[in-house]
Amino acid sequence: MTKAYDELWPEHPFQFYIPFQTNRIPWSDGLSFVPSAAGIKQSVGSLLELVGDEEMVYWAIDDKIPIKANQSRLRRLLTIFETLSESGQEEIDGLCFTRAEPFKKGIAPRMLAHGGNFFVRRLSYRGIWQHQLIRGRVLKNFWRQIIRASSPRDLDRYAWEPLPVDSTLLAVRVSALYQAEQARNGIPTAVATREALLRGILLPRAAEHLEHSDKDIFGITDFRQTMIDFVRHWRSGFGH
Repeated sequence: MTKAYDELWPEHPFQFYIPFQTNRIPWSDGLSFVPSAAGIKQSVGSLLELVGDEEMVYWAIDDKIPIKANQSRLRRLLTIFETLSESGQEEIDGLCFTRAEPFKKGIAPRMLAHGGNFFVRRLSYRGIWQHQLIRGRVLKNFWRQIIRASSPRDLDRYAWEPLPVDSTLLAVRVSALYQAEQARNGIPTAVATREALLRGILLPRAAEHLEHSDKDIFGITDFRQTMIDFVRHWRSGFGH
């Protein structure tokens, strides 16, 4: 995942903090390793202990991977986000660079305009598993609910919980960063298999077929043809 960021968005400003139990790999200068107990609740808890309530962090769990980035738009969005955050007109607690997903009836998003740019104001934690800028206290509030989860179904249910009334999370209307699921039911998705192969990484359990599903890609608009072209390349150059 971090390698994908370095390739797709080489000037990104982030330092990635990675929990580990026994082994750590000094992959690049942009990585820091944090000792943690095993398990997602424990590992994320160890990371959140390092985050101040008002600190802005880039939340990027590794079950998502960036697959396409518009670097010029990302630069503009970072500038706009800093301007909004510093203006004092309205406190902004987060921004997702990937287009907002559909919202359920009753918690429809609101639009916020700034300098000719329109953003979706999210009213629930929907989309929380995507990579995004987010304030520490908002993320911690969500994670306190996750700690009580007893099944994967609970994780999705909590994602529909309304945001605290004093929290403002934004998402773009047009994606500047496209993200994809790394795996479903423990099996790498076709998109993840493609991304690994392009970087010379062999997966222990690769996708059995490379026909992708749009539901594995977030913020999709024009990515379909890219996958079609790759499947053709796979079958002609690597296939059985």
